[in-house]
Amino acid sequence: MTTEIDDIVRVNITRESAATRRAGFNIPLFASAHTATANRIDTYTGASILNDMLTDGFLTTDDAYEQASRALAQSPRLSTIRIGRQDAADAGDWTTTLTAIEADSLATEQPYYGFTISSRAEADILDAAAFSETRFGIFFAQSGDTAVRDDTAGNVLEDLEALNYRRTALFYHAPVTEDWLDAGAMARFLAANPDAPNGMVDLAHKTITGVTRDILTGAQRANIHGPESSREGNTYERRNGKDRILWGDMVGGMAIDETLSIDWLDARLTEDVDTYLSGNPGRIDFDQEGINGVEAAVRKRLTIGESNSIVQPGWTVTVPEFADTQATDREAHLLRTVEFSALVVVGLRRVQIEGRVTV
Repeated sequence: MTTEIDDIVRVNITRESAATRRAGFNIPLFASAHTATANRIDTYTGASILNDMLTDGFLTTDDAYEQASRALAQSPRLSTIRIGRQDAADAGDWTTTLTAIEADSLATEQPYYGFTISSRAEADILDAAAFSETRFGIFFAQSGDTAVRDDTAGNVLEDLEALNYRRTALFYHAPVTEDWLDAGAMARFLAANPDAPNGMVDLAHKTITGVTRDILTGAQRANIHGPESSREGNTYERRNGKDRILWGDMVGGMAIDETLSIDWLDARLTEDVDTYLSGNPGRIDFDQEGINGVEAAVRKRLTIGESNSIVQPGWTVTVPEFADTQATDREAHLLRTVEFSALVVVGLRRVQIEGRVTV
């Protein structure tokens, strides 16, 4: 995880067939071109968000207002959203837009965890996905391009899959009138609260209020979803009388909620160990007691993660004995080889039943 305290505490989590600021995990940003305000990022909170946007000069026909409307129609309802602005001077370049929004977000302390963009163009989706991949957060893209549905060579999903991105989810959706599946799905997902027991959300089987379903053939569905062992694209279809997302994965095959779990663990561990180091009014000695304090912070966070269904029971933590630390590390005031191993909890989505009956 790379943050402003990365030079103090660095947490590296590797996902093996098995990384955010505290305030930002349940806050989305919806980016589009608009002229309602001059800000790169605006924050709206509370029950009057849509009215407040109208007061600020947004029109009900603006993409930003429509995105916000779809997001706020979901239940549970988010309490805070952010609106990002693409400036005319950006000339439609989403890398420029997202970089400027990010800079303003940091300068004004308006963090967000997930974002969507108003564009459905392949080049814009690829630019936004590349931007997201090097940051801590997630990007939901939407495309109604028939090339995705028909698996035509060079389509945007194929290109994203080849890049193996783990921070971009692509939803195939081709409504007659734009209904912002990506914004609704983002809002529904970010209702998750990984800091609470049973607070995680898997987008699989979730209905997105106000969104029309797509009707696909089995072959088209298979083209979008990819192999069962590695889900890639997502659809919004009807099953058993219920409109729902199938399946809620990143283009690299990882479940969206798995990405959030890893990011939560990364962020909270960083915060916990930094609090241990910076919260002492005197000095944390580089000795066995100091090392044990770091271990205690890591164990406490993993215990919380287990209680909140982030990690499975059975995790382990190892730290070095003081006698085994290197003189060069002690001179650098650096404790190395603090390690843990944990299995991330994933959602149950599908069931196979085999039975035998006799007469």
